Amino acid sequence: IVGLTLRPEANGVFTVAGVATKNGRAVVEGIQSGDTLVRVGSLATAGATMGAVADALRGAPGATRTILVEREGKPISIEATVTRFP
Repeated sequence: IVGLTLRPEANGVFTVAGVATKNGRAVVEGIQSGDTLVRVGSLATAGATMGAVADALRGAPGATRTILVEREGKPISIEATVTRFP
């Protein structure tokens, strides 16, 4: 799974609550706590279930996911690599 901790909000969006680290580095560079998750691949996350969003973030280790977040009203696209965590 891509190493993000998400918080579902009352308005149906997901906020990034944290980014996992591995060997002292964020596993998803460019995403910050407080960013709003807008899209994972082709899945628009607003109104989606937590299960659907988690499924979109999963994959084989080394696979990539295109993640779109919004920070201070600006869209940011990130290529994230799926990582296995112990």
